[in-house]
Amino acid sequence: GTLPKRPGRPRKTDEERAQVRALVTVARATQGVGTGGKTIHAALQPTNPGLSRMRVEQELAAQKRHARAAKQRAIDDARAGLEVLGKDTVWGEDTTHDGRLLDGSESTGELIRDRATLATVSLAVGPPPTADDVLAGLRRAALERGGWPLVLQVDNASIYVATLVQRELEAQRVIVLRSRVHTPTDNAATEHGHAEFKAETGLGKGVVLSSHAEAASRIAPARARLDQGRPRPSRGGCTAAVLDQIVPRGDAVVDREGFYARASAAVATAVRG
Repeated sequence: GTLPKRPGRPRKTDEERAQVRALVTVARATQGVGTGGKTIHAALQPTNPGLSRMRVEQELAAQKRHARAAKQRAIDDARAGLEVLGKDTVWGEDTTHDGRLLDGSESTGELIRDRATLATVSLAVGPPPTADDVLAGLRRAALERGGWPLVLQVDNASIYVATLVQRELEAQRVIVLRSRVHTPTDNAATEHGHAEFKAETGLGKGVVLSSHAEAASRIAPARARLDQGRPRPSRGGCTAAVLDQIVPRGDAVVDREGFYARASAAVATAVRG
């Protein structure tokens, strides 16, 4: 006349869970947040005989999940949205690892992407670029696109902060928007471009190439697909190539000298707090 017991192990009470949680919290404070469940259980076992290793690992996993969620919330709260309405207003530039040649040397891709249209402004393949390579690529892109951007987004790599690059950007009245250290999401559109090209070409970590030309041969058709064949839902379903034809240049509706002066003053004010 009674219902059968629930199959499996009996459910732990809230008090038992809280006790294990407290033990795990103290152990992490002692051993460090990167410690594992097996190590924590071994340390707690002498003073807590019969302590379930499974329960320790479950509580540890829960604490790590909560920490990741809190970190993500902090990132989301600090994130600033950016909508660019003119092409060649903001370019994002970054270098990515495409693979290694047979002799062990690295092959890289240097991508410049337009923030408004998501068009590939430039994509150079070869050994790790120098500051001279960066400058040559920017000059070539400016010539092909009909002018320099108003803003260039880069990280803090030495090739981008080199004196010759900074002087040229200043002479062309281009504002340099540098990402925060270890924050690639500040240049998310360019990072996403790297991911798209790697997905299309199979290039990336662990890839062995016969030459830089092999990487370039994979990238050329991928560029055509991404720029001309892929509709962009965030851009009204248009492709980058179509947007490049219909979106006006940013410097056509903004006075470059005035923009550069106001933006430079705003940067200086922000740096001073």
